[in-house]
Amino acid sequence: MLIAIVDDDASFRRAFARALAACGVRTYSFGSGEEFLLSLEGDLPDAVVLDLNMPGMDGVAVLRTMKGVGAGVPVVAMTAVAGSHLERKAILHGAVACLHKPFSANDALSALRQTCVADGPRSS
Repeated sequence: MLIAIVDDDASFRRAFARALAACGVRTYSFGSGEEFLLSLEGDLPDAVVLDLNMPGMDGVAVLRTMKGVGAGVPVVAMTAVAGSHLERKAILHGAVACLHKPFSANDALSALRQTCVADGPRSS
């Protein structure tokens, strides 16, 4: 499984990537939505874990852009504010789940496995 982590907090990205790597999950990460969207021109990840509250382009704007360019990658949103308007908008714009920070690596893996199984295998 290859997961893209999109979050403006570098220390969170590193810690989350280490936790997933310890579980055998490959990751690559991006510090902004804009940076992640540029990567969509290459190989697509199996899923994306996307922070909703970022400076510049927030997670909902990233989801809308992904939908607009036809990038059918499943997205698990994450936010520190449970029940926020961004969380509701993310689900409306295609996020398949939403994790509430702080969450455990097991919670993330469970959501990612369900997401990737539901979406089916990706072809390269």
